[in-house]
Amino acid sequence: MYAIVAAIIGGFCIILAAVLGPIVEHTLRKKRSRQGRGVKDGGSPSTWKLKGKGRVIIIIIRLTLAIAGIANLGISLSSWLLPPVAALDVSRFYFPSGKVGDIGDVSFGTGRFIYEPLGREPHEYEWKYNEDGSLNPNPAEFAGVCWLNPAGNFGTMSGGGKDLSDYNKIHWEGRSLGDPVNVEFFIGGVTWIWGKDSDGKPKIVEPPYPGVPKYGLGTYKLTSDWQEFDVPLHIGKADLKRVICGFGWVASWGNNDVQLNEDGTGPVEKKKFEFEIREIRYEKGD
Repeated sequence: MYAIVAAIIGGFCIILAAVLGPIVEHTLRKKRSRQGRGVKDGGSPSTWKLKGKGRVIIIIIRLTLAIAGIANLGISLSSWLLPPVAALDVSRFYFPSGKVGDIGDVSFGTGRFIYEPLGREPHEYEWKYNEDGSLNPNPAEFAGVCWLNPAGNFGTMSGGGKDLSDYNKIHWEGRSLGDPVNVEFFIGGVTWIWGKDSDGKPKIVEPPYPGVPKYGLGTYKLTSDWQEFDVPLHIGKADLKRVICGFGWVASWGNNDVQLNEDGTGPVEKKKFEFEIREIRYEKGD
């Protein structure tokens, strides 16, 4: 689409460079004739020579239009002839800055994540509050991290997210640094935040600038060997127009054989999972 528009603009500018110059020249000649400076040796206005500032003005107009036309045609040709950008590096635009679930159970550095399913506060999920508005002390029994644009944006920042509708596949690599761990991966999902109802109690509401709905990429077992994941995005282009969470993972108690104790306050047995994720990118595939 952009290539077609550029081609039209380029052709139009080149035509103007050829046509508009003589028109302006004729106008300036007539102006000079009215001021008594156009006739030197007789003859009609069409034979009068334009000199000085008038000639410079015409040259500038023609050059400007010609350069604009050539530039736009160049953009158009490059769009048609050169291959499009085939991949978008998530780390350039998104930041692993949004924790979910039992936030206190997650810590991470560059590409390395540690998850200890202990049910530590704060708990950030749908059941964060009890019906009376008090905080729910029970663990969420899962935790995860979202790569957000901009960092820390859960739909409250204007202009957040990116249009990824040109991509139809996502790639990443992962491995465990200890025991195998089952991890669920996803994109999107920044569609709600905590607000208040008419009585002042916590209530789930839509954020001012929501992203696209959550789209699951699957649950996979990470082992000590690096694994590559390539997942087609069977999703409409409209559902990728405003992706605030460009990538995310969640590890749950249920998927990793972590049992809740009788008091409902923590696990029966303490476990620790450590894993790495790298090379996250959106791609254009067949």
